[in-house]
Amino acid sequence: MTEILEANKFGQIKVTDISEFETHNNVKLPDDYKAFLIKNNGGRPNPSIVPSVKSDIQWIYGMVEEPFFASIFQHIDMFQKRIPSWYFPIANDSGGNLYLMSLYHENYGLIAFWRHEEETEGNADQYFDNMSIVANSFTDFLNQLVDKL
Repeated sequence: MTEILEANKFGQIKVTDISEFETHNNVKLPDDYKAFLIKNNGGRPNPSIVPSVKSDIQWIYGMVEEPFFASIFQHIDMFQKRIPSWYFPIANDSGGNLYLMSLYHENYGLIAFWRHEEETEGNADQYFDNMSIVANSFTDFLNQLVDKL
C-alpha cells in the first residue's frame, strides 16, 4: 500500500476548494483523485517507483499556490500550451518529466507519463510521441508503485 509522506504539508483543502477548482477550470475531476486531494493535498508517495516507465514520482501536486514544486496551479499555468489541452499535470519525476491526468471523455482519468526532453514545438494537442500510458486511473497509478525496479 502506498503511503503519502508530507501529506497536507502546505495546508489541507476542503470539498469546496475542489468544486471551485472544477468550476474555474471547467473540468470534472475523477472521484478517486478528489478523495486523494481531500485526504492528502499532495505529497511524496512511498514507494515511489513507476515500473512501466522506469522512473520515480518526486511529488504529487496539491492545491496550493506556493511553493512551486508542490503547486498544481503553478504547473497548470507553466505547461498550459505544452501538453495536450485535455490533460493536466498531477505529479513530476526527479528528471522534470510529468505525470498527466486525462479529462477527455474517451480516456477519462487515464494517467500518462510526459517526457519533456521529447516535447514538440508544434501543436501539443496533436503530439503524443513523448507520452506513455501508465495507468487507467489515479488509484491504479498509486497501486502500481514499487520500492525498486
